Amino acid sequence: MDLISAIDGRSVPIEVKSGTNFSMESLNRYQNKYGITWGVVVSKSVPKRTDSRALIPFYLVENIQRKKTTHTNDDYINTSGMPYEFMFNKDDWIEDKDGFELIIPMKKHHRGSTPKCSIQRKKGDAWADIDAAISVKDNGDVIISANKRFDGGAIIRL
Repeated sequence: MDLISAIDGRSVPIEVKSGTNFSMESLNRYQNKYGITWGVVVSKSVPKRTDSRALIPFYLVENIQRKKTTHTNDDYINTSGMPYEFMFNKDDWIEDKDGFELIIPMKKHHRGSTPKCSIQRKKGDAWADIDAAISVKDNGDVIISANKRFDGGAIIRL
């Protein structure tokens, strides 16, 4: 076990893994030995919750908490107010049959399969929100469609 933290009056084991393909054998043993029903795994994985643990990516580790989360019950991850910002330029667009398309993979934004996205366009030194065609694939990839290429940014939230 890498860490034990007191969160909301409970001992919570925290296992840190370096990749996305890993075993949680030591966390399982620790939870079974001490009768602990909740644990946290910090890794490169996307945020996920099961009945007995939360998988939290490294960039959200400072938000491990129990109360005031964006989720309910014993979920220890708070991602509210932490959008993923993706800057792009004209060269990032891919031409398709209807114009141009920009794909932001879920494995890059880590906001799950139903994120909310807004687009801003750079005009000189200023930024302005624009209406763009935004869709999300079943796998969580965000697709932005436009009839011409432009420099801008996408803000993706849970």
